[in-house]
Amino acid sequence: MITHIQADLADWRDSRYLLGIVDATRHRLLGWRLVLQNVVADAGYGSGENYAQLEPRGLTGYIPSHGKYQAERAGFTYDAGSDSYVCRQGKRLAFDRVVVDAQGNAKKRYMGKTSDCRTCPLAAQCKGQQSK
Repeated sequence: MITHIQADLADWRDSRYLLGIVDATRHRLLGWRLVLQNVVADAGYGSGENYAQLEPRGLTGYIPSHGKYQAERAGFTYDAGSDSYVCRQGKRLAFDRVVVDAQGNAKKRYMGKTSDCRTCPLAAQCKGQQSK
């Protein structure tokens, strides 16, 4: 069942419109005594903010992430308790900050210590030649 259609200008990314669409659709469905539980959308509507805002609304989102997203990176293990990664050499990469890329996507950035990487035999293949 299609519950909403909308055309907008190309001045914003599709993801900026999702929460308004969800709220309007939820209100409309309640008028028919239907409860919205899941949100399905294409990758253009995916963003960290949208995923985070669906949960407090009691909704489960089925929105694929953009093509550049990698759930895992070879050689690194995620530690949820400390919100950090550990490399193959046992060094910790701590959460640094959230950065916004050129397309407006918010991403968490993790950083290792320069001193840890300087002497690492895997540094070039891990971080490249330019990064410290």
